[in-house]
Amino acid sequence: ITYKGQSNEKIWIGKHKENSFSVLIKLNSSENDKLFKLKRELVGNYFGEQRFDARVEKFYELQQKGEYEAALKYFLTAKSKFDSENSTKIKQLIKEKWGAWKEISRSEIIPEAKKELFHFLEKKENYKEAFMFVEKKSLKQMLKAIQAKRFNDTLEQLMIAKNCKGLRATKALPRKIMITPTEFEKKFGLRKMERKTFFKAKKFRLKTTNKQDEYWTHFALPTGCYATIYLKFLKESLL
Repeated sequence: ITYKGQSNEKIWIGKHKENSFSVLIKLNSSENDKLFKLKRELVGNYFGEQRFDARVEKFYELQQKGEYEAALKYFLTAKSKFDSENSTKIKQLIKEKWGAWKEISRSEIIPEAKKELFHFLEKKENYKEAFMFVEKKSLKQMLKAIQAKRFNDTLEQLMIAKNCKGLRATKALPRKIMITPTEFEKKFGLRKMERKTFFKAKKFRLKTTNKQDEYWTHFALPTGCYATIYLKFLKESLL
C-alpha cells in the first residue's frame, strides 16, 4: 500500500466507481478477433460463486421450508474450512448432545458468550426466536448471501424469459432487481437489496507477451460486478 495523502472526505466500501483487472490468457488468432467483438456485449450481473459459503444452499432450503430447528442445528454444527480445532469440538458436542441444553451449557468448551442460546432453549424451545442468541455477524453474513442467492435465481428466470443465451444479457431485461428482506431477515438488520441486472466491461484491451498465443487481458468493471462472471462469459462465448 502506498500512502497518497489525506482528505476530509469519508471513504467506505463501494465508494469507488470501478475495479481494474489484468488476466493472463491464451488465445489463438481466431479467438483473438472474436474476443474484441465481445467487449461491447452486456453481461448478466450475477453474484460470483465466491460470494456463497458452501453452507448457504442448505441453510436457505431449510429456512424456506420453515424448518427452523433443522436450520438452527445446521447453522451451529455444519463444518467449514475455516473452523479451528476448538470450533470443531464445539460443533461436534452440540451435534451429539442436541436437545440436552443444560448439558451443553455446562460444558467447559462452550464459551460464556454462547451459553445464553442454550439457556434460552432450556426454558423455551422456540427455534425461530433462538436465532436472536446466535453469533450475529455470522448469521447476518449468511442471510446476506441468501439475499444474493435470491437475486441470482430471479435474474436467471428473467434471462430465460428474455431468451438470453448463457451469460449474455439484453437491454430487454428490467434495469434493476429489488430483493425485499423477509420478516426474519429484517430482525437482523437486513434491508432491501437493489442491483443492476447487467453490466458492460470498460477499458478492454489485449496486450501480447513474448510467448505465442499468450495475452494480458485488461478490463475494468463497475463496483459490485464480479470478474469471475465476466471471464466465464468470455470463455463460454469463445466455445
